[in-house]
Amino acid sequence: MAESSASRHLPPPQQQQVLFELSCSLYLIGCLGNLLTILAIVSDPHLHSPMYLFLSNLSLLDTCFTSTTIPKMLLNHLCGHTTISFFSCLAQMYSFIAFGTADSILPSAMAYDRYLAICCPLYYMTIMSILRCALLVVVLWVLSNLISMVHTILMTHLSFCTGRIPHFSCDLNALIKRSCSDMQVNKRLVLVLESSGVLSPFVCIMGSYTLIAVAVWERDMAATVMYTMVAPILNPFIYSLRNPDLKSTLRKLLSGNHFAKPL
Repeated sequence: MAESSASRHLPPPQQQQVLFELSCSLYLIGCLGNLLTILAIVSDPHLHSPMYLFLSNLSLLDTCFTSTTIPKMLLNHLCGHTTISFFSCLAQMYSFIAFGTADSILPSAMAYDRYLAICCPLYYMTIMSILRCALLVVVLWVLSNLISMVHTILMTHLSFCTGRIPHFSCDLNALIKRSCSDMQVNKRLVLVLESSGVLSPFVCIMGSYTLIAVAVWERDMAATVMYTMVAPILNPFIYSLRNPDLKSTLRKLLSGNHFAKPL
């Protein structure tokens, strides 16, 4: 396949102009916000913590993820053509899968970080150090690139019935639908990796926030016990016994002089 068409059915010119301006504005706003977030975290030493390291990586991933497709789409509109070479299509697909996979896995690491901070505050800095946090981010990037590499290598062994793709980018599923080769291996791999890529982060996030909710509920219950039982018991010792007159009366009461009749 020499070239792939990014879109087969184009909207009217007026709608194309509106979509171009809207897409360009949203893309620039998103990139600016993410880059400002990264700059603020990098420039402030007080923000050099695991939580903000994850946040800066999330901003970087969002910027890279949108930059794999939107600039090419905007360039196609300006140049008036909707074609892309086969190798550029594979590169776009590789980047799209890699950044998308990392973007879906990173929130599970952030949820685990919040779980440690809330439920294990005394051991948080020991367990989630900057070095371990950076190692976790590196593993995330390596894993997402390996998944994307597997899909891309399998895609290079396929033959295609047509050079046109009814999509604005080189999407994996759109390429699979246009292949004339046996797609059983690719379809099963897509099913397994996409299912695990969606379910695993979901389970991690739900598990972390469930444990956080349980910990908060237990703390609320302990606070309720303190308020209803311990506080009333301690009030006489805290407030009453600090009064000198009351202490003097209690001494007389305990010594029996309070009930003695005057002569």
